[in-house]
Amino acid sequence: VWVWFKTTDSLSCLFTMHAAPVSATRDFLELNLTTFSGSGNVRMKAWTSGGNVTLNSSTDGWADGAWHFLLAWWNATNMGLYMDGSDIGSRTSGGGQWNLNATREIDEYRFGNDSSGGNEIAGNLDEITVWGKDLGDATTAAALHAAKGGDVLNASTYGAGTDGSGDVKLWCRMGDGTEAGAGSTVYDMSGDANPADATLYN
Repeated sequence: VWVWFKTTDSLSCLFTMHAAPVSATRDFLELNLTTFSGSGNVRMKAWTSGGNVTLNSSTDGWADGAWHFLLAWWNATNMGLYMDGSDIGSRTSGGGQWNLNATREIDEYRFGNDSSGGNEIAGNLDEITVWGKDLGDATTAAALHAAKGGDVLNASTYGAGTDGSGDVKLWCRMGDGTEAGAGSTVYDMSGDANPADATLYN
């Protein structure tokens, strides 16, 4: 997951993603700014049938009113966080990777609102991108290098904006062109059909 954000709200949700199994409580992934271990540190929560794990960033102070680039990654063995090109935390993931398929798809994206419907953000979000695969070192490094320069790595280079068969599951440009959305709906430009768009809460 990639997300640019700007806020002075040290207790707010940046991103929530739900997956719907055939028959079970929905799994979810959340990225929050919290006051758990400092003011404005990042917390990544992954809840799945394989285990529930939480990762807190090693540094705080990210709710400073400046733009920041957060990259969060998660696979079957590990999970980690990068901020503005620097590693700010990692740990084992507890084997809780989602196995997305025809009967188990992401069914909801929320921006600025957590899974319980609270912690709405007072601030700005931009260029939110969700990938359906491990990006690998080269693509991750390119994204982090671009972020250090204040630039956005164009997700269309890696499969967004296609027929949905690419590696990008969500690409919300948040108004950089004609894809701003309407009301609280943010248009998805990835071409993936599940779900079609995202909902913005602030």
